Amino acid sequence: MNFSINWAVFFGGVVASNVVIALVIHWLRALHEIWKSRAEGASSNAVAAQLVIASVLNAGPWILVVAGWFAVYVWSEWWAPSFFLGGVFWIVLMGVVVSVGMRKLKRERGQKQNAA
Repeated sequence: MNFSINWAVFFGGVVASNVVIALVIHWLRALHEIWKSRAEGASSNAVAAQLVIASVLNAGPWILVVAGWFAVYVWSEWWAPSFFLGGVFWIVLMGVVVSVGMRKLKRERGQKQNAA
């Protein structure tokens, strides 16, 4: 196996996991907006129906199904370890970046509230 081919497959996993992350975040944000904008007198069944419909019509849960099917289907291929390593690397890196950014924002908000 060529070293450059392994890197190409690794970055293919990075790109694929970036697509999965973007679509799942979009889905979770849509669910959050539905939950946040619910009417005060709305029944829980109506809100649940909206959440279910939004989940069925959004690409987020479907990309998880496709990614799971893809992972099972290609698990035994020679390039699969590099591909999955790229995906895991990107998910962990984005998790660290988001958590550091959120901590920084929380700290800045706390300082602004203390100053006021």
